[in-house]
Amino acid sequence: MTMFSRDKKDSENKDTFHLLKRSLHYLKPYWRIQSVCLLVATVLAVLSLVNPWINKLLIDDVLLAGNISGLKIVCALFLGAYLIRSGFGVLQSYLYAKVGGSAILDLREDLYNHLQTLSLPYFQTNKIGNIIALFNSDISTMQGLYTSTIVRLITDTFRFAALLIVMFLINTTLTWIALICLPFYGYFMKMIAKPIRHASAHVQEQRADSTGELQEKLSGIREIKAFVQEESQGQSISKTFMNLFRARVRLSVIGALGGISGLISAIGFLLIIWFGGKEVINGTMLTGVFIAFIGYMGNLFGPVNTFVSINTSIHTSMGAAKRVFHVLDQKPNIEAAINPRLIDRIEGFIEFRNVSFQYNENSEYAIRNLSLKISPGESIALVGSSGSGKTTMAMLLLRFYDPDEG
Repeated sequence: MTMFSRDKKDSENKDTFHLLKRSLHYLKPYWRIQSVCLLVATVLAVLSLVNPWINKLLIDDVLLAGNISGLKIVCALFLGAYLIRSGFGVLQSYLYAKVGGSAILDLREDLYNHLQTLSLPYFQTNKIGNIIALFNSDISTMQGLYTSTIVRLITDTFRFAALLIVMFLINTTLTWIALICLPFYGYFMKMIAKPIRHASAHVQEQRADSTGELQEKLSGIREIKAFVQEESQGQSISKTFMNLFRARVRLSVIGALGGISGLISAIGFLLIIWFGGKEVINGTMLTGVFIAFIGYMGNLFGPVNTFVSINTSIHTSMGAAKRVFHVLDQKPNIEAAINPRLIDRIEGFIEFRNVSFQYNENSEYAIRNLSLKISPGESIALVGSSGSGKTTMAMLLLRFYDPDEG
């Protein structure tokens, strides 16, 4: 890796961290609910350790021992664990939805309120459809970041550690065999995460482009019909939709490649079944304990998936966050005076004094060295060909723009 590529990667990591920190700021008002979410998720993580051990009791202490009274106890344990897990699961979903929805609501309100402070030129140089896509697409993409990312990261770290402890207590050798597969599994999931992230960002961009172009064409439907451009405009929007379709297909194909990770986990299970099965046959390990160990190993891949998916989710959300915060960082072209003068009584006197204005640096002057006085009560008519500056004068009068001179 060259020095330039390392510097570029460090810069990208700093930008991602800054965007993440700025995005998570919207969770700060809801830290109490987040704390309850963490508590509920911890309870659910503990409950995930219960079922495999109940399976062990069912096989070793009930079925193989022919214990009828023990069967009733095991059934009650299964039912109790299910009811508790279901209840806490519903509560967790509600809390996630409340926190995520509240943070997204605040972000949408901040974005809309900021858009209202921007000057008119911003809306003339940016497609309204692209702005709408910020609300409907980009902010929606960021919602996953607010619902459960931090809580899942903490609880799955705890669950991963707890699972390892239990597995080591059951059988140290089989646990080391299980751990051999995890680095390969995690590396593959990390390797596939970057293409998924890029493909997801491309889908977001194509969705924004299609929304913007569709809004433009529907807004100009009268002009399209007047100039008989239905066929050409239809071909244009079809091309945009096709680009979105291809981006989504590419994302689906790359996502499907993640299924190869199942082969790695399957190899791990085969190794456990082979070596663990031998211990059961030789009588050095109880059947129920072996079944419980397989259950714990199945749960072990869950936290690994979480760590990789959170990394992917963060980078996908950061692509959307970058576009949203880019707009929030825009400054209005026209700024109010620091100490504005209050006018007690408006008399209606209007004066343009040596006013010049151009819409951008490369365009011709719409108005050049204009001087005009309009007295209170006086009515005038502005007459001129298209492009002579009549609308521009009205825009300047309402201060949608500031003059370049005068």
